[in-house]
Amino acid sequence: MSRGMLPGKRRSAALQSFSFRKPSDVDIILDDEDEHSFVSSYTNLDKISGQILIKCGKDSSFHELEISFEGVTETYIEKVATTAPTSGRTIGRHRFLKLLQPIDPSLLPENRVARAGVLYTFPFEFVVPDRLLDQQCTHRVDSPQVHEAHTRVPPSFGDPMLAGDGQTLQDDMAPEMSKIQYMIRARMVKARATGTRSSDVTDKAIKVRIVPAVDEDPPLNISEDNKDFELRKEKDVRKGLFKGKLGRITAEAPQPSGFRLPALKNQSGCPISTMTTVNLRFDPIDDKVQPPPLGSIVSKLRAQTFFGSVPFRHLPSRSSVNAWDTQRGFFVQSVELSSRCISSVEWRKHDGMGSSTASLSRRQSNFSDLSMASTENTPDPSSAYRPGSPFYTAKVLVPMSLPRNRSFTPTFHSCSVSRTYVLDLNVSYHTPGATVSTPSIQLRLPIQISAEGNPDATVTISEEEAEAIATREVDEELAEGRFSSRSLAPPMQIPEYSETQPRVLPAFQGLRRQSEQQQGPPGYSLAGWGGSLLRGGVATTSESLSAFQTAARANSVSVM
Repeated sequence: MSRGMLPGKRRSAALQSFSFRKPSDVDIILDDEDEHSFVSSYTNLDKISGQILIKCGKDSSFHELEISFEGVTETYIEKVATTAPTSGRTIGRHRFLKLLQPIDPSLLPENRVARAGVLYTFPFEFVVPDRLLDQQCTHRVDSPQVHEAHTRVPPSFGDPMLAGDGQTLQDDMAPEMSKIQYMIRARMVKARATGTRSSDVTDKAIKVRIVPAVDEDPPLNISEDNKDFELRKEKDVRKGLFKGKLGRITAEAPQPSGFRLPALKNQSGCPISTMTTVNLRFDPIDDKVQPPPLGSIVSKLRAQTFFGSVPFRHLPSRSSVNAWDTQRGFFVQSVELSSRCISSVEWRKHDGMGSSTASLSRRQSNFSDLSMASTENTPDPSSAYRPGSPFYTAKVLVPMSLPRNRSFTPTFHSCSVSRTYVLDLNVSYHTPGATVSTPSIQLRLPIQISAEGNPDATVTISEEEAEAIATREVDEELAEGRFSSRSLAPPMQIPEYSETQPRVLPAFQGLRRQSEQQQGPPGYSLAGWGGSLLRGGVATTSESLSAFQTAARANSVSVM
């Protein structure tokens, strides 16, 4: 495109507004900019293209023009102190992405002096990467899984102008102490004298919203003593606050399937839903006690945000965060998903013939089995169960949908910011004499939010890039010792073998002569090797060694 020409209404309006701006100004125009949206949204492998418009009010010399696509994480932690002079913040900033646009030298002004009143146009095109480079996560980690999670592209996070669908502002439940921002940036840099820092003739950036494609990870392996989740819980059922027991109720549920955010270009308006099942069991103290009637089930989604001014060496959790840590912080916010009346759910009675205390002991040793969806709908007996006695079971289906008045980011872990989700399920029931409050039993399940990518996106790389990637992978393999050069061709020269007589101590001379006179046991002679084998598999005759040399020459392979 020639200088001074701006296609479209958006470019015409930008050109007309230049006369009311600063002497040196920059405008960034995106090709797919929607006039009905205040921010453009992209995912992995999407192209971000547009033009940089530069117009100066006076002649301005510059040394370099830089057009980049950048991703930055900013965090801070408030220091808690009893005295004012010791209060303050610990700030962390990490630029995890910076892609530079090559600029055609013919588009630059002569002698790198931008003339006053002349509009200069520079096109750009970036591709949102599928992953970050390994060099972006160089700190120490406790496992390779942490490094793999830190090199995924994180979503835009914590910026109220970018939360939502680009058309309406929504709360993404992120604290202001953590932000992840992406931007297209244009800078004109003017070099100063040697030994001094360069100055910016002009600097302009616009934000873009990135929602990366995220696949759902396998279920967590949760131990019995885990403090963050409760996939199974038992509770005594009483007649009243200070009255006797009626039995013991048990609730358990597998890890549910996560919520799946649709692709950015396929926003159909359908609710984002999932479902889980809560299995209940009641073990009465005697055969005459009936199970308590069920009341309601309430599901809530807890959005947990972990942030720090220093990188995380592990995947953070609620139990691993110290409230007095001056380098890391934690923020949580809940939103209700559903509330259903389950009074119509009926208990089913079992005679107890197929139950035993052995299944209870297996549950205690294999508690992590609840991490996977189980085909068995009957929970294992509680600690108060009497073998052979009858018990009751019930199954409750819990459908859930994400509310439309909130913005949900996919589950992610970066070097200094993480977002995870926990599903809280509260099952209430009624007991005779309970007038103060309705008793209930709660479960805490891990749940993920994943996101679909662009189905039409394809990875396009040049031949030079493919060759460079292949060379780097081979170099890495050789550096790690995975490859070793070898040749399967016959050797050029057959090595000579010479027999070496072992030195035998005098005390063992008699034993050797005695063993040579003995005949080897049946089945230990090898035809074609010309010798016998003694006990223990040791050859003593020279014929066996000569035969070994012949076989070695016939089957030799040179390993370099």
